[in-house]
Parts: sequence; C-alpha cells; structure tokens
Amino acid sequence: MISREIVLAAARGEAVDRVPVMYWINPHMAIRMMDESAPAENHAINRVGKFLWHHFASRR
Repeated sequence: MISREIVLAAARGEAVDRVPVMYWINPHMAIRMMDESAPAENHAINRVGKFLWHHFASRR
C-alpha cells in the first residue's frame, strides 16, 4: 500500500500493513477526510465537513 492508501484505510478502520505516520494534518485535509474518508456519527458534523470541503475546493 502507498502512504495515501494506508492513511485512508486507517481512517476507515480497515486493516493496514503498517502504522500510518502523519506529522500534521492541514485544515484542507481534515475537512476532506470528514467529507469523504471518515464520516462522523453526527450528521451535522458531516454536513459542515462537506460544505467546507466544497467551499475550499472551489476556491483553488
């Protein structure tokens, strides 16, 4: 697995071949993970994550 696959699999709670190491998560990555990779139990948080990610993605 490449680093990206390892981090995304770990965020989804799947088995990985090694422990992912992340030195920091910038705000864009955190919001994208909330939107796509690891949605929260709370639907309101998911809506905020989705809104913010699309807002940041459209401003690039």
